Amino acid sequence: MRKIQLIVRREYCGMVRRPSFIISSLLFPAIMLVAFGFMPAMGDVANLEQTFAGMTEAESAMLFGSLLSTMTFLFVMSNSIQIINSVVEEKASRIVEVLVSAVSPVELLAGKIIGVALAGMTQIAIFAVLFALGAMFLPIGIVEMLSAMPFSFRYATIFAVFVLYFIGGYLLYASIYASFGSAVDQASDAGQYVAPLNLLLIASLWIGLFSLQAPDGNLALWCSMIPFTSPVVAMARVTAGMPLYQLIVSLLVLYASAIAMLCLSARIYRTGILMYGRKFSLSEILRWARLR
Repeated sequence: MRKIQLIVRREYCGMVRRPSFIISSLLFPAIMLVAFGFMPAMGDVANLEQTFAGMTEAESAMLFGSLLSTMTFLFVMSNSIQIINSVVEEKASRIVEVLVSAVSPVELLAGKIIGVALAGMTQIAIFAVLFALGAMFLPIGIVEMLSAMPFSFRYATIFAVFVLYFIGGYLLYASIYASFGSAVDQASDAGQYVAPLNLLLIASLWIGLFSLQAPDGNLALWCSMIPFTSPVVAMARVTAGMPLYQLIVSLLVLYASAIAMLCLSARIYRTGILMYGRKFSLSEILRWARLR
């Protein structure tokens, strides 16, 4: 456990000190604040405030759920790509050869996944704080608009479910991305492996938004059970009233898949990080998963 903590600290500190991390952390809330600042010039703010105030509890819950689904999509995709870049960077510089002499590949993989996740959560916290501070000086009353919406205990339940899907979805995708990153010498080469996963994530976002209108349809039902799409689609169905037994089954399938994928990815990662010189086929990479 001590070694994993050291890897987590190393990965976290390395990410948050990068200029790209700092610039993006400041740039995104600035863009959002500028966009909200121009809203009074583009329309009647009073009508917008009345729209928020006139929302029913179900409508506001659906809006809340769609925002959480989008957040899950953005976090999983962006941080999974960060994991690939981190793995390839260490492999290209041969630093990984020094690291695996001190820690096991499984410990290195676990520390990397946790460290990147913590850095991503830190960035989200920075977004929220800067946006909240900046919103106090905007001509449009964002706080007043949000306070006019009907909130209830239902939101706490939705957020608790979001955390479960958030963690499960990240573990599933991060482990797969890390294993493919270990099999290439350049981040661009990993595109051939992770492109289908990126398409699945994008498709799940669109299906999730569609599920807000038809939460009981067959497409929404099955995509909320498939682990690769459930973190986004199921969140949309939860806000619209997903049955409890379907929610339990969906979470069990997601976490069982994430644990199984972590075990397989650890085997691939253990072999791949020390393999150089050529591109490996998907069948060769999957063969590494069978090695003990």
